[in-house]
Amino acid sequence: MVSHMGYQIISIIVPLALASLASIAVLIAGGILKPNKVVRIIVPFAKKKVDDNDQITVFGYKLKDREIAILFVTVLLVIFLATYIFASSFTDISFKYNPYDTFDCFFANNDSFVQVTPEEALILEDKVVCFTVNFNIGKSMGQATGTLAFSWIFSAIMTWISIKLREKREATDQNNQEIPTEEETEPAEGQTEQGGTRRAVKKKKWNTCCCLSLMLCYSFACSVSVGLIAGGICLGMFKYTTLISTVEIVTCGLILGLQLLLFTVSDIVLCFKYLRLRRKKPEDKENLNDPV
Repeated sequence: MVSHMGYQIISIIVPLALASLASIAVLIAGGILKPNKVVRIIVPFAKKKVDDNDQITVFGYKLKDREIAILFVTVLLVIFLATYIFASSFTDISFKYNPYDTFDCFFANNDSFVQVTPEEALILEDKVVCFTVNFNIGKSMGQATGTLAFSWIFSAIMTWISIKLREKREATDQNNQEIPTEEETEPAEGQTEQGGTRRAVKKKKWNTCCCLSLMLCYSFACSVSVGLIAGGICLGMFKYTTLISTVEIVTCGLILGLQLLLFTVSDIVLCFKYLRLRRKKPEDKENLNDPV
């Protein structure tokens, strides 16, 4: 019969060790194959550029080096958590005794755990913690892949929205590096002065709308990410769910949170730059045209 410490080793220490080894293996692979190739292999919506094998695109958007680095860190976290979830799923943990399963139950007594009989476990009810080993590979793979699938799908939706908003905003300035103020705008050929001013105002409003939409999108996604992480931790602390379920919930939040780092900082800085550019003097605008 396995002791409480033995179950702790099987359910926590061994999965952590295996997850660390898997992450180290991916890190070594990144050093050998380059991070962009590892990202392209593991991230489902990352594709190589048709005319350049070293470039990665996400929904048609070409990733910068810093964004590839963030995505590589996300891949390391994904591999770590997926391996941990897979290895931990071989141990079932319950905070209530179930007479229909072969659980070994322990009662916490003065910072030590005492093994109790099934009859005692029924009397103590929710004051015990029960373990059993279940070598069900299908179940373990299902839990790991299901968690990752949900995380990737949700993060892919948010990434797609942010990329499309970014493309809409950049499309308004593809022929102009500056956003003119109303006073500086000259009418185009065949337009009146009033028409040129209206076009500049419309352009500024569209940029502002895209920037505000991006910030709203990021605020919602960040709230969901933080909510999943905090909710998973709270559910685990108050024993409303098992440790493996807590890890699955936190995994969804962490993957989404790291995905947001791909665009959040650069987009917010760029949006503020465009908004500030409207109030700058012409000689000051040249300093703001460098890419973020």
